[in-house]
Parts: sequence; structure tokens; C-alpha cells
Amino acid sequence: MKKTLIRLVVVEQLGCDLSVPASLYKDSLKQAAFGTMTAPCLIQSSEREEIQISAELMTKLQIPFAHMMHPIIVNETIHLGPLIGVLSAGFTGSLLRPIGKRSLHLAKLLSTASITGGLPFIFGTHHINWETGTINGYFYEESGWTQHEIPLPNVVYNRLPNRKTEGLAPFKFIKEKMMTDYGIPFFNPDFFNKWEIHELLKLNEQTAYLLPYTVESPSCEQIKKLLLLHQTVYLKPKNGSLGRGIYTLSFKGSMYTLTYKGEKGLHVQEKETLEDLLSEFEYLLTNPSYIAQQGISLIKKEKRCVDFRVHTNKDGDNQWVLTALAAKVAGPNSITTHLDYGGEIEATAKIFTNPSYKKEIENKLKDAAISISHVLEQELNGLIGELGFDFGVDYQGNVWLFEANSKPGRSIFSHPALRKADQQTRKLSLEYAIYLSGYYLNTPEGISI
Repeated sequence: MKKTLIRLVVVEQLGCDLSVPASLYKDSLKQAAFGTMTAPCLIQSSEREEIQISAELMTKLQIPFAHMMHPIIVNETIHLGPLIGVLSAGFTGSLLRPIGKRSLHLAKLLSTASITGGLPFIFGTHHINWETGTINGYFYEESGWTQHEIPLPNVVYNRLPNRKTEGLAPFKFIKEKMMTDYGIPFFNPDFFNKWEIHELLKLNEQTAYLLPYTVESPSCEQIKKLLLLHQTVYLKPKNGSLGRGIYTLSFKGSMYTLTYKGEKGLHVQEKETLEDLLSEFEYLLTNPSYIAQQGISLIKKEKRCVDFRVHTNKDGDNQWVLTALAAKVAGPNSITTHLDYGGEIEATAKIFTNPSYKKEIENKLKDAAISISHVLEQELNGLIGELGFDFGVDYQGNVWLFEANSKPGRSIFSHPALRKADQQTRKLSLEYAIYLSGYYLNTPEGISI
């Protein structure tokens, strides 16, 4: 699908409603649209390399301000925009920080439209007026945050902050109504169920080799067998986050050791039998929300374990690309590399002193991430625009997948070496939204929940 980036200019005395470059003009054009708002209008051809619009049509279509556009022509209609809705929660009601501590990140996302074109905005459930088919959305302009009433968007990018919020009825209603009644595609529709993702990837030969051996709802006997084979086992919640609720079990000599993070730091307990050791932690056994996973002998930096965060994004041509790769080094006396537990972000060059070996591992991580992205896209319902992966690498150079995230955190982008990657992930999220807008305007029957 050919994409054209062109500036929209408001002209008070135009002589028609809309003037478009000769390269875009078609005799069949009879109306203009912005989001879900459509208006019949007089459209003329022009030698100018810009789209000129009358102030009256600008008001009718509820376009908040002139911007760089990707016009999409479908039959008799020229679609201006696209209008990209970013669904979120936790609004404060303040124009200074309308979405609390996430305002800065979302401002950066919306500001990226100066490169990509299109008009992105933030909204929540309470900003929609279903009777008028409009949204009172938040835009980020040079002067800061502004709020405008606009039509329903061409596409919705789901940035709901957590699993609990996403499970609430109002958000489920919005998704179903927009997709079913208005033909608006959503991407990144759901948080992953980590066990379901593990089982799905295990069935595919392209990805099965990347998975540590894992047991759901482990029994004491199953954990013993795992310890005999691997010496170390991780017990962790299926749908946990930020390293919370993770326990490490090890067996050396004749002692079983349990290590975990408590309120007052790292806790270590030892017993001669696993039954005695776990007697105070029976909730970990046969618990449907917990898994037991083979421990991996991860590479280390200064005796601290290292794993890797990898991001992939769909681009404006609907292709998966690697957008970020960084190392995470565990904090002192920590069992995970999470930043909340003292972990640190490092560039891979700080981990691998041999340039050729660094390149070899980076290529393995890239190949694994792209393969998993393709498999998940093929096997899961809904549209996926970005993914985050946590990988481990052992001393033999083997890559292991620990976790796949449909809404990856952005903590790694705090590192100065990842500023370009930060911008690239934001840019591709908007470019993918633009691609989806064009695709579904031309094939609306393709939308499904």
C-alpha cells in the first residue's frame, strides 16, 4: 500500500472545500473523512504539494489542528489523518500531567508524530460520548497538553497499564463496540497468560528449543526431580511482574536452600529435606498460579547474573524488526535482574569484551526474538504491534526464553545508549498504526475480535 506524507494547511478563502495535489486527485472524490466523521464536499486538484482545507470543512470534520497527514483514498472518500487513539487509564484531570507519572512517556509517544505524521491522542473510557460518536481526547502540542473533541479514531493502540485494569468491564466494552460497530482495529489487545504462551511456543519447532523445562502447579516430587537434573529451580507466579513472588530452590550436597526477596532484603533458608524447607511455603506447591522452571547457569558479570531484554516492533510495512537489545545485570545479593531489586541496565559491549562473540550472541538473540514474534502473531488472536522478551544466555552460548510480554516495560530506555532505540520503538508504534488504518479502511471486513 502506497503511503504519502503531506502537510494539511487551513485556508480561509479557498474557493472549494478541499484542494489536493494532482498526484492524489481523482474525479470520483466526493467526500472527506477524519476518523469516523465524514462530510460531503467539493474537492479540486491543485499544483501545490500540500492539502488545503477550508476552515468550515475543518470544523465539520472536527480536525483539531493542521498537521502532517497520510491521506488514504477509498472509493469516493479521501481520509485525512489517520486519527490514532491511544487507550489508557489513570487520568488525573490535570492538563499539566493528565495521566500522572506516565504523562512524560506518552508525551514522547505523541510528539513522535512530527516524524511519522498522523494525529495520535490519549483517551480513557470516560472521555467517549457514544451518542455523538466523539472523544474528548488529549493531544500533545509544542505548548504542552491540550484537549479537543474529535471523532472516534481510525485505529486504537492499547496502552492500558496493567492486567487488572484491562479486565474491567468498561474496557472490554470499548474494545468490542469499536471493533464490531465501527470497524476500528485494536492492536496489542491483551496482556499475555504466561503459561499459555509457554505451551504455545513449546508446540512449535521454531521456538521449542528456547524454553527451559517448566512444570505447572508443581508438586514436591516434581521439584525434587527437577533439582536432581538441574541443581537449581525457580518457582514463580505465572502472571507476575517486576520480579515479585520469585523463589530460588537449590540442592547441593545434602542441603536444600530456598532464597527469596522479603520486605527486609534477601532471605535464605536451609533444610535437609525439601518437605521441611517448604513446610512454611505450602502455597507454592500444586498452586495453579505458580510454575517451577529449570534453572539456567547464566553468564555473569562480576559474579552477578546477566540476562537480556529484547524488543521487537511491527513497522509501517507490517514487518517484524528488532528495535532494542540491552543487558540487565542483577543487583548485589539479588535473585533477579529487575531494577526494583537493584538491577542495572548495561549495553552489550559492557558484557562481551570479544567483539565477534558479542555479535554472535546478539544475532542469536535477534533471531530468537523475531522467530517468537512470528509464531505468536500466527497463533494468537488479535493484532500485535510490539513485544518484549527476557532472554538468558548460558556459558555454552545457548539462548533461553524466560518471558514474553505483550506490553513491555520501558525501564531499559533509561540508559543513555538506548535513546535512539527508545525513539525507534515509539516511531514504529505510530507507523504500524498508520499501516493498520490504511489496511482496514480498504478491507473493513477483515476486522475480528
